[in-house]
Amino acid sequence: MDPVPSKAGIKTIVDRHVSLINDILPLEVFDLVFDTLRGADNKKESLFSASLVCRLWREYTLRHRFYSISLDMSANQELKPLRRTSAYYLTQDFTKSKIFPLVQSFVQVLALSWGSEGVSLDFTRIIRLFPAVRTMKLEGALWPKQCLREKFAQPLFIDRLTILGTLPPYRRHLKLPHEVHALCTVLSQFSFIRHLFLVDIYNMRSDEELIWSNYALPPISSLTLMQTPGEGPISEVIKRLAKPGLLKHLDLTTFSGDELDEALLMAKGLSTPIEEIGLSVTCWGAGDGDGADARPNLFGLRSLKQLTIAIELEIASVGEYALDDRKQWLNSVSWTRATKALRSLDPSCCLEHIDLWLASSELEVAEVFLPRMQVALGHRCGSRVDFETAMLELVEQGRLRTVRMSLHCTPPTDDGLVPEFYVPSGDYLRDVFAHLDMTGALLV
Repeated sequence: MDPVPSKAGIKTIVDRHVSLINDILPLEVFDLVFDTLRGADNKKESLFSASLVCRLWREYTLRHRFYSISLDMSANQELKPLRRTSAYYLTQDFTKSKIFPLVQSFVQVLALSWGSEGVSLDFTRIIRLFPAVRTMKLEGALWPKQCLREKFAQPLFIDRLTILGTLPPYRRHLKLPHEVHALCTVLSQFSFIRHLFLVDIYNMRSDEELIWSNYALPPISSLTLMQTPGEGPISEVIKRLAKPGLLKHLDLTTFSGDELDEALLMAKGLSTPIEEIGLSVTCWGAGDGDGADARPNLFGLRSLKQLTIAIELEIASVGEYALDDRKQWLNSVSWTRATKALRSLDPSCCLEHIDLWLASSELEVAEVFLPRMQVALGHRCGSRVDFETAMLELVEQGRLRTVRMSLHCTPPTDDGLVPEFYVPSGDYLRDVFAHLDMTGALLV
């Protein structure tokens, strides 16, 4: 009987295999693997586990472990040690460590939050520590006594900016309104952003004394609204952000029903023609007797070149091999609304591409999602056939070139269209939409 190897012996064997892998595979392969781990694990637990394999992997994962960092800026140096926040320890301890000069240039995404009544740390000091940052997320920056009230001495070269209006838990019951001038003050600090995400900025309070000439708002090319209505005072901010000839992309996929109608109405009133738009089609309102009405209505968007539609479908439950009558009816409503959306396109509109996302109405595990979605798509639904016919008509008229379809196991109206929840299913979609596939326009 062979003796059981000792821990030291097992470690030697593992080290030998790891060394062999490191010698065979090029660095680019490791970068690709670790980059995939970073995108799939927000807590970076997999990356930290990989960094413990060997010294070489620890060095390889540094770039990915420090690709993004999150800091709580509500720190006061007079606070007790247990209440000091991550930004405080960054400025006091981490910047003095030996590893900081190595990872300083790796940080490309910086998330800052203000959630307590403490005195905010110097924002510009934090920014100067990370010269490679091009993406920023700000949470709580719109509320009184927070940061970004004075103009920065030097411009910030930030390309993507996300502003979250979410209140900290202990203040949510107050339902305080956001102020227009606070949003404009924050936006005016970033002269070079091209992609702007506004999240949970609701209940905006108008400011009659607001002087627009005091704010040089950035010339954005892409705007995403998530749970941020396109009406009221914020509508005026969006119109001033949409400078003629610059804003091309508008993402409204977290809206449905009347909110989507209002956001589309705002989009049609912009001085710049929108070329790309993303929206969701759901069975919202179907249970209230609204039926398959004509929302969303795309008439008037004459310059539209790319359209993204997320169709939210009810899928089979565990153990089901057929949809019940209610789920069949709800899915019929979704397909019918998507069909009416296509047929509401302006006659002068010629689309180059449609991205069609078929999404579950609730978050599902990818392994069990696909067979349940196959039940939903396999059901002989006349409204789904009508939707395919509407796309065929656009192709035959020369008003549509290509359609890319994909399945996603998360509701689009929760967090928008999230590529991480994509489920491979190319061959199956070609079978379901066989007529469209025959034209050569279908891409999967």
